Amino acid sequence: MAGHDVVTMIPDPRSIKVRSGNSLHDYLQTELWFTEKASTNLLTHPQDSATCKGIQLADFLAGMVQAHFEDNVSRDFTTIQPRLNLNRLF
Repeated sequence: MAGHDVVTMIPDPRSIKVRSGNSLHDYLQTELWFTEKASTNLLTHPQDSATCKGIQLADFLAGMVQAHFEDNVSRDFTTIQPRLNLNRLF
């Protein structure tokens, strides 16, 4: 995120925890500015995933990746793998 001027985060409102003292937005913005020394402006626009096809697609793809790496179910992952650039950290 630090390599971009503006980053837009689109969380599902159901995933936002209102009890926390600091929001994810505030935490990430602080990390970008002070830890990464970036001038990135973080925008947050909550949107219900039930009405957003883009969020549904991202969730669907994340599920394929999760199933491959955590459940060893790779049938769907092999379909998208040629389009992915994997960077194994551990």
